[in-house]
Amino acid sequence: ITGVNETTATVNWLKHGSSDQARRFRVVWRGEVGRDPELKDLSELQQDWVGDSELAKQTRYLEFYSTADFLKAVQVVDTPGTRSILDAHEETVRGFLAERHETESAFYGGSA
Repeated sequence: ITGVNETTATVNWLKHGSSDQARRFRVVWRGEVGRDPELKDLSELQQDWVGDSELAKQTRYLEFYSTADFLKAVQVVDTPGTRSILDAHEETVRGFLAERHETESAFYGGSA
């Protein structure tokens, strides 16, 4: 989704998948023990997961699937902007970057 206003409100993973998977997206929720990830129809995306959305604030990340061959070798991550006018977007991207840094640091530190 693109627009002149703030649109990307979540961390979005683009992964390779089947054509059936490409019709939906997967929501991985933030911090709620026992709340399983959910599959949603793409039609729900624009109304519920953009801008200053309450559902976006409850979301750890979204997964999107495509049959594009290059996604067999790589995964693409789209994040909210780092200079967002919405504080929640800024917090989302900073939390994602901190989590990735901590995971990678532990991995590389353990193998040193």
